[in-house]
Amino acid sequence: MDIKKLMEEFLELVEWDEEVEYDSEYGQYLYTTRYNIDGQTCDLVIKGQPDEQYLALYLTAPIKVREGKLKDACLLFNYINANFRHSGCLTVDEDYEITFKNILDLEDARVDAPYIVNMLASAGGCLKFHGERIAAVALTPTTFEELRKEYDKDDG
Repeated sequence: MDIKKLMEEFLELVEWDEEVEYDSEYGQYLYTTRYNIDGQTCDLVIKGQPDEQYLALYLTAPIKVREGKLKDACLLFNYINANFRHSGCLTVDEDYEITFKNILDLEDARVDAPYIVNMLASAGGCLKFHGERIAAVALTPTTFEELRKEYDKDDG
């Protein structure tokens, strides 16, 4: 599959004027921009790896997990990943950055640009829907157990 062409078709579909770049050091195509969710600016990175035939979308939240809150954040993100239908997963890395990741294997697959739109919608939807609880666990003394009770109450 022509990954660069797929990424360019996505940019055309969403009417973004930026261009896909080629990173010769890593042998991948790269697109980076800012993406707003309810007035919050996230970092969006789309990587296309032609040799390994995959496309990865990363949407990084504008906040980081506060030191000492990593365990609660991991528990919350595992709960969200296991119990909600998002096409990727919510992660926190060793730098405390919160990122929604969606990786698509393109080998022997037929994928078109609207699929990348769906990947982005899923990432944005996850951060939007869970945003208040993500912020609570990342930035305040709120524990995962307290947030779990809120989710259980919502399911009521």
